[in-house]
Amino acid sequence: MADVNLDADSFLPSVEKSLETLGVDSVDLLLVHWPSQADRVPLEVYMDALAETKARGWTHNIGVSNFNIDLLERTAALLGPDAIVTNQVEIHPYLQSPNLCRYARSRGLTLTAYQPLSKGAVHHDEVLGRIAAEHQATAAAVALAFLMSEGHVVIPASSSPVNLEANYAALGIALTEQQKGSIWALDRAERRINPAKAPRWDD
Repeated sequence: MADVNLDADSFLPSVEKSLETLGVDSVDLLLVHWPSQADRVPLEVYMDALAETKARGWTHNIGVSNFNIDLLERTAALLGPDAIVTNQVEIHPYLQSPNLCRYARSRGLTLTAYQPLSKGAVHHDEVLGRIAAEHQATAAAVALAFLMSEGHVVIPASSSPVNLEANYAALGIALTEQQKGSIWALDRAERRINPAKAPRWDD
């Protein structure tokens, strides 16, 4: 079922169960992972429940994931303009989502970039590789540095200590405007995560 635990009877019990499983009373951030497909569960139902988790002290912050601009606008109208702290979406050098990014910046909303390395595709990119050589870093570190320079939070995944260390080096990379321009030119709206339950994307 696409709308897992979004309905009124399931949302709060599912969060409570997750807290019990983690062995904590609260978390720093709680997200709605996907919006309800075609509004089968009304947005008001699960966003009100998400806000309730913060009111109960189960989370310090709330956010969303995979929301388009329309859903963000509806959420702001429902909960207030500053209710959510982030929208977690797929962003990487080949999917830079300029429309969503402009909207988020205009609202002071942070975007959290998942799949920031495009499932490893950045490792083989000639442009990123050239820039990486100029910084004595990896192409992955350059991709992460670029996304952070755009104001995004990045959440790369790796089980390799070597890759983790290389990724961490992104914090020390200061890209020039020319280098960022070369990476901006890589955008081709290449989306890797696009299930049937996804909303209509803005980019």
